[in-house]
Amino acid sequence: FLVRNKERLFAADQDHVLVYDLPANVTPPSICDSLTAVGVRASPDTVTVGGQVVLTASVKAGRGTSTSFLFASDGSFLHTLTAASADSVVTLSADALARGANTFYVKMQTTNNCGSVLTAVDSVTVVRLAAIDTTGAGTDSVQVKAGPNPFAGSFTVMGLDASRAYSILIANSQGMRIYATQVTGVTTMPIEGLSLKQGVYWLEVYDKATGKRVQKIELLKIP
Repeated sequence: FLVRNKERLFAADQDHVLVYDLPANVTPPSICDSLTAVGVRASPDTVTVGGQVVLTASVKAGRGTSTSFLFASDGSFLHTLTAASADSVVTLSADALARGANTFYVKMQTTNNCGSVLTAVDSVTVVRLAAIDTTGAGTDSVQVKAGPNPFAGSFTVMGLDASRAYSILIANSQGMRIYATQVTGVTTMPIEGLSLKQGVYWLEVYDKATGKRVQKIELLKIP
């Protein structure tokens, strides 16, 4: 380790101590902070329609002087949401988001104690789900749901009437049917073993007796 007073510099290890006399006009070099990090979070991070999403950035490490934040909807910061400023919060309309996953980025710049500008970047994803479409459900009182949504590997269809039979279909975002099954005598149905790419899918549940669609739900597959 090193210890310095006004006139001497002391260097030591486990076995030795060395003492150096310093000229009066020698100033030890400054230690410059070089590590900086920023974090950003969204509240809420899953929305349907209406309301607002608040993005909040925070300094995780290395706050200096003249700290500013720049929010954008792309990692190249070509499509900025705000001008760079000291304001670490930005509010978005949920209705302005695209369906599915929306990723937002924040870039922080701060000046360290040696006058160097340090930069850090972070991102957060906000998912917008479509409102439940009950077209064709008529006066059906059954409230079919699916969760978790977004899902990673599997999800469960819930709210089925055990006295009825259903056809359960899944289509991709282009409308191509990729899964179909029929169930009866159950209130829940786990959907497992699907090999799906990340993206938006549609779950449709039909009453086999009437042929009417009971529910249509937008699902988001995440990694």
